[in-house]
Amino acid sequence: MAKTKKQVKKVMKITRERALKLFSYFNYKTAGKWSSKRMEGKLAKLPDSIDIKVVKNSKVKAILKDIMNASSIEIASSEKTKVDVKAKITAKPEIKSKKKTKKVSKKSAKKTKGRFNKKQKTKTTTKKTEKTPGVIMSVLEFIQKDGPISTKKILAKLAARFPDRSSESMERTIPRVPNHLKTNFGIDKIRKNDKGNYYAKK
Repeated sequence: MAKTKKQVKKVMKITRERALKLFSYFNYKTAGKWSSKRMEGKLAKLPDSIDIKVVKNSKVKAILKDIMNASSIEIASSEKTKVDVKAKITAKPEIKSKKKTKKVSKKSAKKTKGRFNKKQKTKTTTKKTEKTPGVIMSVLEFIQKDGPISTKKILAKLAARFPDRSSESMERTIPRVPNHLKTNFGIDKIRKNDKGNYYAKK
């Protein structure tokens, strides 16, 4: 019968973490520094050095009984390390997908930049407007075209061209125009006839 019991015994596989917990329970402080082979040998000797009846923890008792019934002990890799390896494998395609989204965002950014540049071009074209002459140059224009011309007619034309300006200030400006053109622009053409109308000298 003893021979048949020995044949029934199987290899016991235990993780290193679980073995370390078992050794810490029995105050083996240096167990963490042991190699797998040394740990396997120490585990096989545990039931001989400890009385199972004295052990109160049911889980520890069960492990010791398994060691006694095993033909040999093997330190297996922990399940946590296997899970971590799988997580790393699955993480790779996720990184690729992130890169794709970044590329799409860059393309969209380029499109928006192009649209913005087009808008800027249109703005610059709309800003270009023809400049209208000021009050003084307008007076010179009216005198050259319609002279001799009275002050009232010049004022009426100025009011039509500059509706936002006060007629009183423009009326005061008209008699100053000949002197202003002479001193600032060197134009000495504006004259006044006997009737008080302005004309341009040829």
